[in-house]
Amino acid sequence: MTAFTHLTLTDFRSYQRAELPLDGRPVFLVGPNGAGKTNLLEAVSLFTPGRGLRNATGAELSRRMPGETQGRAWAVAAVIEEGGEPTRIGTGIESAGAARRTVRLEGEPVPPGRLADHQRQVWLTPAPSRKRRSWAGDRRRFFDRLVFAAEPSHAAHASAYEKSQRERMRLLTDGPADPAWLTALEARMAEAGALMAAARARTLSALQAEIDSRGDRPFPQARLTLTGDWEKMAGEGVDLAEIEARLIRALAGARERDASAGRALTGPHRGDLAVIHA
Repeated sequence: MTAFTHLTLTDFRSYQRAELPLDGRPVFLVGPNGAGKTNLLEAVSLFTPGRGLRNATGAELSRRMPGETQGRAWAVAAVIEEGGEPTRIGTGIESAGAARRTVRLEGEPVPPGRLADHQRQVWLTPAPSRKRRSWAGDRRRFFDRLVFAAEPSHAAHASAYEKSQRERMRLLTDGPADPAWLTALEARMAEAGALMAAARARTLSALQAEIDSRGDRPFPQARLTLTGDWEKMAGEGVDLAEIEARLIRALAGARERDASAGRALTGPHRGDLAVIHA
C-alpha cells in the first residue's frame, strides 16, 4: 500500500508555509470559501506528470504579496510510504517567475514521468460535462491521466513521443529536412506511439468492463470508444510491432503534408475519446 505521510507547502498559492502530517487514512478538508482547500488538493495533484488539477503554469502557482511584481519561488514536498519504506518527493520552481517546475526524488532531479512510479492519482472534479463540450485535446489529456493511473510508464512514452514530434516538426518547417534525421525521429515516434496506443486500448477495455459490470445500478450506462486509428488497431489485437511499422510508414509519407500544415496530422496525438450514453 502507498500512502502520503507528510505534506509541506512553501510559498504555494495562499500558503506561506504549511505542514500536514498524515497517516494513510481518508482526509476530509472543511472550511469556508477561500480558506485554501482546493490549493491543498492542487498541491497534491502536482505529484503527477503534467500541470496539476488547475492546469496552471509554474509561475501561476507562486505566492505573491501586494506590491510584488512576480511570485516567489515555491515548493511542495511530501513523504510517501511504500511497503513500509519512506520516499521523499518534491516539486517547485527554483527562481521567482520561472515557468517550468523541477521534480526531485530523494533530493535528486528526475523527469516528471518518474512521479508515476511511486503513486497514482485519479481526480473526480465537479462539472464533468466540460469534458464532453471541450476540445479533443482536452478529452485526450483527461483520458491519458486515467491511463497514467493504470500504467505509470505511459507518462514516459507520451513524453518521448511529444519530444520527438516537436523535433520532427522543427526540421520539417525550419529545415534542414535531413531524411536520415527525420527517419530516426519517426522511428522514435512510432515506438513510443505504438506503446501509447496499446496502453490506451487496454485502459479503455478495463473501463468498459467495469462499466458493464455495474448494469444493475440506477444510472445510465456508457459505451466508450477511442477514435484514433492507432488505438483502434491496438484494440483489435494488431501486433505492437505491426502498429509501429505502419506508423513509421504513415509518418514518412506525410512529411510534405505536415510541413505544409505546420503540424503533424497523423499519429496517436490525433485520437479522441468518445462516450455514448446507452
